[in-house]
Amino acid sequence: NGIQLQLRSDGTLDRERLDEELPPRLEICRALGAAYLLVVPPRTSGVDRKQAAATMQEGLAIARDRAADDHVRIAFEFLGFADCPIDTPARSAEVVAEVPGVEVVLDSCHWHAGGSASLDGFPVDRLAMVHLNDAPAKPPREIEDADRLLPGRGVIRLAELVAELRGRGYAGPWSLETFNPAYWSEEPVAIATDGIRLVRELLGLSVRG
Repeated sequence: NGIQLQLRSDGTLDRERLDEELPPRLEICRALGAAYLLVVPPRTSGVDRKQAAATMQEGLAIARDRAADDHVRIAFEFLGFADCPIDTPARSAEVVAEVPGVEVVLDSCHWHAGGSASLDGFPVDRLAMVHLNDAPAKPPREIEDADRLLPGRGVIRLAELVAELRGRGYAGPWSLETFNPAYWSEEPVAIATDGIRLVRELLGLSVRG
């Protein structure tokens, strides 16, 4: 459902890998009629953040221009992992500020893992989607995708996050991700039903039977 931009050892864009991986991703987008291709930064510790931001801008511009031929838009999602150079709303905003036409994705788990930083300056008007997940009570910078919980079953300040986004005019879409392998062994319909119920409760919507 997306592509990860990669850096070379000198911090420059791995253009060959992008050229190889982008066409099949866009082919899938065409087949599905997908409106967006998700693009995420690399997990590469110890790199210069300023250079990494510039490299992300280069890669996003390439992806944006190529996807436009297929009427697919690009949405950039920062990752709150400790080894990601673009790990906060502010750093994500810095990247997309120089790449018009690229939208953003906000993931509650990455927001939490990155320190639950302020959304001041984050381009809420360019939000393509918000992922709603929860996380256990462990050091945020140690959180991995496999730790994710259904909304309301962890410690993330989800109600606060939703309220701030709504206060700035965001009305959806909202998405649920179930990356926790423990959920994969459960009945899919039960997880889906529980998940949508918890999301609707968080958003203050009526729970459908």
